[in-house]
Amino acid sequence: MTGKNSSRKSVKVVKTVLEAVLKIDANTASSWIAYQPEMPSEIKKFKKVRKILGKISQWLADENVIEQKDKGLYEYALKSVLITICPIVAALLIGSLMGMIKEAVLLIIPFMIIRRFSGGYHTKNIWTCLILSCGLIAGFTYLSQYIDNKWIISFITAAASIELMVLGPVDSVNYRLTYDEKQYFKKILIVLIFLADVAALAVFSSGFFRYSVCVMLGIILTSALHLLRVLQQFFAKTELMNGESR
Repeated sequence: MTGKNSSRKSVKVVKTVLEAVLKIDANTASSWIAYQPEMPSEIKKFKKVRKILGKISQWLADENVIEQKDKGLYEYALKSVLITICPIVAALLIGSLMGMIKEAVLLIIPFMIIRRFSGGYHTKNIWTCLILSCGLIAGFTYLSQYIDNKWIISFITAAASIELMVLGPVDSVNYRLTYDEKQYFKKILIVLIFLADVAALAVFSSGFFRYSVCVMLGIILTSALHLLRVLQQFFAKTELMNGESR
């Protein structure tokens, strides 16, 4: 009985976590650098992963915690967990190879948190995303060791913060925000950016300029990809308007 009760509790914990993921993921952008997954058909591209996720969701269904018709939804939630973890894992691996683990992690954390509510540029293919993401993490981490002018990096960070607060959030291809959602996200976004800026300032004041640069580069990277998506939408609307006027 003890084993069954323990298993039952584990199932309920998994279900609760996945439902929390679904609530967050349904209302925010992907934390990956350049990819927003579709729900849940995108899972089909990953046969081995899909098989594992399918077994987990089937386990939840067998325990009568979820209904059979909801299996696809929970598979998506499981994939979202993987996608959320991937940037941190990538940062740890890249940072380890470069001998700059702390720098890579300090870069990716503010990026992941802010991007959830700011949105930004997304590639259509996850493999392109992986290559681009790893390249950007490695490039910005490498760049952090050569930045020594506190005024220039502070000015660029301030400009990036303002850009995100004024123009954010932005829609992704796979998720369109309503007016109320944009207003709600903007409030959260402003708070998150303020906290990230304060964190960078606190680290700098503690005498760790190099680490504060990594936090600031995380904000700048978020802004760069956000601005790219804003421009992408602008040109798409301009092209559409020109086509209608002909």
